[in-house]
Amino acid sequence: MKEAGTAHWFAPNAGATNSSGFTAFPGGFSSINTGFNDFADHAYFWSSSMRDKDYAWYLLLVPNYPGAYQAYNFKEGGYSIRCVKD
Repeated sequence: MKEAGTAHWFAPNAGATNSSGFTAFPGGFSSINTGFNDFADHAYFWSSSMRDKDYAWYLLLVPNYPGAYQAYNFKEGGYSIRCVKD
């Protein structure tokens, strides 16, 4: 899912082949309390699935792990989204 190479990602960018064609860039996240964080280091993408009324699921991509982590956070978090045309 991650863009291959280290033009935008920190090394080692483990497992980044972009074989899915998604080309994820590390956009970090924004927070009301701390502003922008983790730019060029992490990619946070909201899922369309909610955990409950206050929390939603997201995927996290990092440079030193080839897969994606799944977690949840408050819906107010400033994460990236991916729009898919039907």
